[in-house]
Amino acid sequence: MSTQQDGAGSGSRNSSSARPGANQCIRCSKAIGKKLSLKCGTCNLAAHLLCMPEWSDLTSSAELNHVIKRPGLVWYCPNCHPTLKEYFPAPGVKPALDGIDEKLQHITQLLSENSKITKSFAQVAADQRTAEEEVRAATLRIEERSKKESSDREKCERKQSAVLHNIPEDTNTHDTIFEYLQALGFDCRHVDSISRVGRRTNRGAQDKSRPVKIKFVSEVIKIDFLRYYNKWEEKADSFATPDLTKEEQQREYNLRCRRRDLQAKNESNRYRVRNGELQQHHRGSWVTVDDEGNIPAQTPASSTNSTAAR
Repeated sequence: MSTQQDGAGSGSRNSSSARPGANQCIRCSKAIGKKLSLKCGTCNLAAHLLCMPEWSDLTSSAELNHVIKRPGLVWYCPNCHPTLKEYFPAPGVKPALDGIDEKLQHITQLLSENSKITKSFAQVAADQRTAEEEVRAATLRIEERSKKESSDREKCERKQSAVLHNIPEDTNTHDTIFEYLQALGFDCRHVDSISRVGRRTNRGAQDKSRPVKIKFVSEVIKIDFLRYYNKWEEKADSFATPDLTKEEQQREYNLRCRRRDLQAKNESNRYRVRNGELQQHHRGSWVTVDDEGNIPAQTPASSTNSTAAR
């Protein structure tokens, strides 16, 4: 850089023969003399402070020396000052700066891409969690639907069947059931099958007899059989119920237990279990009540021709 300065300065001096001498002010062309002045750091020409308004506030040599003797401070005359631009684009400086700028742009691009990748990973994780939740929800829906379909299918298979309880096992089951059906006026040809439910324990005569399942050819005949059989005076201790699933049996059991509790607390009332509901005889008809035995407002009367209470 110093070589370019010298060359630039020499070129400036050689290009103008009319320039002032070394002891003349470059502004007023008068002798420098003892007046306060500044010398150019390139061409060594001088100028009076008073000829330069921007420096005219310095009025003493002490003030001037205090300023120009600061490290790194150099004054250039107006003729040399434009040549300073040649020092900045020195060989190798601009390409180096351009290289640094390219690297900075590359780093900025990498940071931006890294931010996008980070956001992408976060989005992927969020999408995965959402997908897992959707899969769990879908699995639950499928399981619930499967259970419901299985339950509906089982109920449909049981619609045409009735179950007789407390039928002694020391007799021929088929003959006994056919006798009962004939006594009630039913055609035995309407029976599809007769079988005991469960495994026999063979632990003695006091063992509880297994229920008898009677499958009819239609649901209508089964309903008629339940109604007539439970009203039959010769049925002794036996009774008939619909063929229920395990869930329905548990619900029926809970309702019967609740009926006994309510009957014990309210001996003057009459309660029964019909079609999966707890009912009370109220003002000449049967109405559905809740678990506490309360009658809902405006409850329609239940049909007295429904399945008999147990």
